[in-house]
Amino acid sequence: MTCVDVGCGGGDVTLQLAALIGPQGRVVGLDMDETKLEMARQAANQLRLANVQFRRMNMENWIEVAQYDCIYCRFLLTRCHFAFAVSFEQLVSALEKLNERGIETRGFGGEPYREPSVIGWMPSAQIYFRDPDGHSLEFITILPDAPSPGFNGSYTEWKELIGRQESLCS
Repeated sequence: MTCVDVGCGGGDVTLQLAALIGPQGRVVGLDMDETKLEMARQAANQLRLANVQFRRMNMENWIEVAQYDCIYCRFLLTRCHFAFAVSFEQLVSALEKLNERGIETRGFGGEPYREPSVIGWMPSAQIYFRDPDGHSLEFITILPDAPSPGFNGSYTEWKELIGRQESLCS
């Protein structure tokens, strides 16, 4: 039997699965946190479990489903999305600070953005990024403009669409 523990963290359940399945089976623990994975590897070594492997992987890109007889996924969904209402000035300031620190910011559709994205039906400007635990964070502000329901794009494109010359920053 081959099992996978998706979002295994420190590997507690992964190690239990490996012990239950025994040496004839194989268990793989997947997580994004290399520190937790290293702790899990050390625990597997202490327990002398040779049938377990731990790998760093972003679950958004995981395509190995068909390789496993059992897929365990207890804590993967604990990575949440949190949205915070901020002023436009705070949004731009946060974006600059995140970019300076090499933290990837994304637009509404998940594509990398170096400026706020705009959802036209609200209209709102926002940035998305991940915290160190993998949670999705959003800073969002409502724009003072009339809605344009079909628009989703960059703030630069939004300014062109509505004819704004100036920035909303004071």
